[in-house]
Amino acid sequence: QIPSTKKVKNGHEFTSNPCEMLSIGKKNIFDLVRQYGLPMNKEHDNRFTLPPYVLDTKDLFFSFLRGYLDGDGSITHSLIPMISFEMNEACAKQVQKFLRDEIGVKSSISHVGKGQNKCLDFSLRVGGQTPCLVFMYYLYATHNQTPYLDRKFQKASEIWAKIFPKHIN
Repeated sequence: QIPSTKKVKNGHEFTSNPCEMLSIGKKNIFDLVRQYGLPMNKEHDNRFTLPPYVLDTKDLFFSFLRGYLDGDGSITHSLIPMISFEMNEACAKQVQKFLRDEIGVKSSISHVGKGQNKCLDFSLRVGGQTPCLVFMYYLYATHNQTPYLDRKFQKASEIWAKIFPKHIN
């Protein structure tokens, strides 16, 4: 165990109790990401908006968003499928506008902030069978050409299989 005096996220709660924390990173990758305009703790910084080039094409936007989903999002399915992302309010509004204008998918933005970052943490959610299917189609349309997190792709595949059991292998 590594004693910590800094509050760290433990599941969904923050704690100042001793805890274990492992961070793996490569400086050259970190520097490259910063060079392309993505700051540290982007979900807590309302000055951060999506880099303009990300909004240039659907393919680039959804490849970027799929990477964002892999890091700060979730795909769930109980009675109703839902895709959600944690991000700052400025980014959430950009993503919401792009989804509405480009693919006709409605989303909601809700405040989920706690603690010090109370005013900056938001969740953008797409819920419902048809909106999620359309959104997942665009998220994974280029999955053979760009990296993705297999665990989330498998969850999307499970949802497709439940809705279209005869059409999914």
